[in-house]
Amino acid sequence: MWHSQAEFTALLAKEGKEVLFYIHGMGQQTSQMVEATDSMQTNFDKQKPEEVLVVPVDWAADDGESLQARAAGLVGLATVVRYWEDQGNAKLAGSALWELFSGLKKEDWKGKPLNVIAHSMGNRVLRCVGKSAVIVDDDDGASWYEAGLQKDKTLLQVAPEALQSNENLFDNIFFVAADIPESVFEEPDGPNVERAEHALQSGVAALALMTKRMHVLHAKTDEALNKESIIVNQGHARLGEHGPWSSMLLGVGGESTKVWDKINDELEKIDGIEKDANGNVRVHDCTPWNEKASKNGHSYQFAKEAVAYYLEHMVKGM
Repeated sequence: MWHSQAEFTALLAKEGKEVLFYIHGMGQQTSQMVEATDSMQTNFDKQKPEEVLVVPVDWAADDGESLQARAAGLVGLATVVRYWEDQGNAKLAGSALWELFSGLKKEDWKGKPLNVIAHSMGNRVLRCVGKSAVIVDDDDGASWYEAGLQKDKTLLQVAPEALQSNENLFDNIFFVAADIPESVFEEPDGPNVERAEHALQSGVAALALMTKRMHVLHAKTDEALNKESIIVNQGHARLGEHGPWSSMLLGVGGESTKVWDKINDELEKIDGIEKDANGNVRVHDCTPWNEKASKNGHSYQFAKEAVAYYLEHMVKGM
């Protein structure tokens, strides 16, 4: 049954629970999304009964039935083609999801705190939400990309009005096993081709305005990222492997990279611990248990350990 934005917002608020939007990854079809959502909801209910409502975001991931995917399958390249197609699908989904999320504030959200978890390529959808938030009329975001570099202005001060009005819409955004470049939190510098994957143009800076807290859950033993995705992405390492990081080709070596100060300034301060390169971005290494939750170490987004981490930070807003 179709509901208007106002009806959808009212129904969510009526549940009386903290809301967690779940954005699935590449190639997931409705049945798989429902199964993953149910697993996550079950683990939430085991640890905090009746406190959290998991709301799935079912974006149109490729089902492998396109002519291109079938043809590629004949030469063993179906997964690669599906991956590329879903990158394009993620951009469209991100634009639509921005309309949904921003609509919650327009409809005067009265419920408990809102949160977002994105898994795998769902993080590409999420960063495209951020990119869509800075597009105004015929301006494709260029004004934001320039204004955001002003040293005497905060990101909030130079943000488009629609983004400003959605400041701290969410309590938490969780980037889980993120299949996006490891550089998306970095200060914009270098040539334009590099800046496209740094904080401002990556969409992450806009997301920092939309949430109180940001979390990166990663695992060095995530085979889907350190073996498959990194090859498809021409050797560029992924955020979900090491967190904010600066690797050499194919993710070899490297070191932790500094989160851009302007992103840190927009997030809730982390008190009581020694600051590191991650600043106010909370980075959590899931390597000790990700392979127990998933054979290839990638699909751990609904594991009991992951849910325990989400709850630890979600209850702060309750």
